[in-house]
Amino acid sequence: MTNSKTVSWKDKWNYKIEIKSREKIDSSDVDAMRDNPTAEIYTVRDLKPTRDEIALIRVLAQAYNDLLRSLNYATIKLVHDNVHILSEAEFKKKILCSSPRPSLAALFSFCHCYVVRGSNRFVLELAHELCHYYGYFKLGVNIGATRREFGAKRMGLAVNLDTEAVAFVGFNEAMTELITHQVVEVALKNSLLPSKYKTVDLRSHTYESNIAILDYIGKKASGTDSAKESLFWSNLMRAYFTGNHKYMRCVLNNDLLWAVVAGMGCRDEDALRTAYALGSRALMNRIKKINTEVE
Repeated sequence: MTNSKTVSWKDKWNYKIEIKSREKIDSSDVDAMRDNPTAEIYTVRDLKPTRDEIALIRVLAQAYNDLLRSLNYATIKLVHDNVHILSEAEFKKKILCSSPRPSLAALFSFCHCYVVRGSNRFVLELAHELCHYYGYFKLGVNIGATRREFGAKRMGLAVNLDTEAVAFVGFNEAMTELITHQVVEVALKNSLLPSKYKTVDLRSHTYESNIAILDYIGKKASGTDSAKESLFWSNLMRAYFTGNHKYMRCVLNNDLLWAVVAGMGCRDEDALRTAYALGSRALMNRIKKINTEVE
């Protein structure tokens, strides 16, 4: 792809769709999914976005597309109807009830971003979910006579293994959060950003334990060589936005490292186990300290 092209989300989604089944597939059913693969599934009641919120969304969208252009990738048109700003009550009623994370205040699901208005990390949470929107996404569909599976085959660095497991999920969220901060830092310099959003604390991270793992791997790979460090992060960025495993293999360049990182989930204890598997007591202590500070 070149930076002269802009694609719609539907284009981005549909050309990666995979439909596999041993059953006879109803063509009209498949056509319906192709026509509208990103239907909103939670039936939420949105709050009407304010002028400031609309401006914020536009500034973040511009920052993400500027990042894609810098990588020489196609820009993506943001569908504003797919960004849902919700009351806390609506989020809890429609979304949080099915989530294992009680502190959740934002979510990305099937091309839709859901964010609670008034949350203390509103800008960063919105930017994080939009990062998933702009990142690589591959849809997988299995249709049978009595069962239909409809889900993400890959999102950013995370890979669905066609079982209950998803590989690289913790690694993916850590990278999403780092890209989020990079984009928000750019957005804060945009004169079109409403002043009320310019007090974002960029020291605040989610998935901080996972980020510690990613940072450790980067430092081990590059040492004090700034050129190697730049290449490390460039490869990760390209893996995130293209889904191409060759970039991941450049970063995780031996089978043991690949396996250890693939198995890391999003929880702090997952990161701690990963640090143990990597054999770094210093990294384990760093993660324990992060957990203590959060508590």
